[in-house]
Amino acid sequence: MKTILFTAELGAGLGHIMPLLRIASAMRARLAASGGAPFRAIFVLHDPHHIRLHLAAGDLALAAPRPASLGNIRSHTASFAEILALAGFARSDDLLAGLAAWDDIFALCTPDAIVADHSPLAVLAARGRIPTLVTGNAFNAPPAQIKNYPALLAGTDAPPIQHTMLTTVNAALRGRALPEIAALPHFMEGDARAVFMLPMFDPYGPLRDTPLLGTYESNIVPLSPSPAPAIFLYGHSNLALTRRIVQASVSTGLPVVAHLTGGETESTQFLKRQGAEVLTDLPNVADIFPRVSVVVSHAGAGLSQSAFAAGRPQVVVPIHSESQMIARQIVKLGTGFCLDPTDGDIDTATLSDAIRRAATDPAMMQAAAAQADAVSRLGLPADPLGLAADMALRLASRA
Repeated sequence: MKTILFTAELGAGLGHIMPLLRIASAMRARLAASGGAPFRAIFVLHDPHHIRLHLAAGDLALAAPRPASLGNIRSHTASFAEILALAGFARSDDLLAGLAAWDDIFALCTPDAIVADHSPLAVLAARGRIPTLVTGNAFNAPPAQIKNYPALLAGTDAPPIQHTMLTTVNAALRGRALPEIAALPHFMEGDARAVFMLPMFDPYGPLRDTPLLGTYESNIVPLSPSPAPAIFLYGHSNLALTRRIVQASVSTGLPVVAHLTGGETESTQFLKRQGAEVLTDLPNVADIFPRVSVVVSHAGAGLSQSAFAAGRPQVVVPIHSESQMIARQIVKLGTGFCLDPTDGDIDTATLSDAIRRAATDPAMMQAAAAQADAVSRLGLPADPLGLAADMALRLASRA
């Protein structure tokens, strides 16, 4: 039986777990339909907690090796190069330690292929050894054939440390008897790529060198307006900011459907006491969106794009640079409000007012519906998960 490793070493939250689960499921469906042999999936994740209840028999969930971080991985980074520096790519000892940790994982699991979401160390460790599908959203799967990682936020500059990191990576490649690379982004090319993003949210725009697949959620289509105002709330319960978002959502007086990561917390208990529908399982947004008129979140790529493609207005409170970029695009396209904590303190009343307005404003609903219709006419793949599954299966067949 073949073994497929599914990795998300830096990604926290469901936006990195759900695509891996969906790709694994699509792979299994294809094998079942064709009479192919089953495989064992091993998930190596930044936070394996959320996935344990969704493992197939024989699958495993392991904690990913922690990179030798020099700072806060969730900081407001202006370039993917900063993510790499924080993950240990700027210092030889840190990089070699990270690669050695993944080498040990590979030795224990003996994977035939890897599906890697936001896993730069795993991708580098697998280079030239294990066929790798690089997946994820456009921010954490940057174009691989560019010369340098550009700055992605207005008014910022790309860090000059990229030359140092290229030298460090090439030294590691020489030590592994592999050819050097000419530019830092090349190490992330993998053997195939499946990037889930709508073109209007790709921060790299014309620099993108492989086709985008759209959203990884299935059955997302433009929806008719909700029959009544209601809220879908998604957040990370371990953030103090989420408690304020929860209070603001409830204070609107509108029905609330919520999913908070982190298990049973004060926030989930509060929501239940207020009569909200609290989802404990991984949410199926294709079933939820028809029942709500606004989506409230931290502007994670997966949920925000799905809501955009479904035509649902949004209120977003970004928590890092990636979500800032998505939030600004939502506002620019007229489909939601952004309350950015970096612009100052967000009071509950202001947030509650924004949620109520987005849930009931006909003009915003019309703008959201128009953008969803535009997405439906982009000619994106009808079965993006199937394409990703086929890529991964072809890579596994090499072993």
